[in-house]
Amino acid sequence: MRPPESSPDVDEQRKRLAAHIADLLRLEKEGRPTGELEKQVNALIERLLPKDPTDVYGRRFDELLLAVVREHHPELIREVEQKIRAKNLAATRWALQSIRQALDHFNLDTALYPTTEQGLAVLSEDRGRGPYITRSFPIKDPWGHPFVYRFPSLAGRKPYDLFSVGPDGKEGTADDIE
Repeated sequence: MRPPESSPDVDEQRKRLAAHIADLLRLEKEGRPTGELEKQVNALIERLLPKDPTDVYGRRFDELLLAVVREHHPELIREVEQKIRAKNLAATRWALQSIRQALDHFNLDTALYPTTEQGLAVLSEDRGRGPYITRSFPIKDPWGHPFVYRFPSLAGRKPYDLFSVGPDGKEGTADDIE
């Protein structure tokens, strides 16, 4: 992602954003309320980053956040990266759980699970009692990798396999997420 074009106003907004982020992290550590500061951070981000309906996981936000922190508060980069990773893990688990529910509803209505060839896209089709998920529902993880779906399961523990290959994008490694 390219940061917004540089101008005195944009540079000032980025500096203010970096200062607010540093303050937010400090307040969180101290266990103090962060509500008003979070509103200011969100307002600055909205000015710096135009809305993108395809960015369901906020990747552009994460990239801007990392760029601003790296530039103005490099000592906080590890902490910010850990928070982004935790957010991405939670979002992945939520998406997988939602897909599992959609698969179960599909199975209840059809007495079948989608085939591997049909994939997860069949869940958003307008047929039968579907759609089971909206077309805008992410069938990719926050790192941009498609969720792995196989029916029947190769692992044999469940009727189907459903997981994310995680940040490294490789199946069968320690960062896979079920």
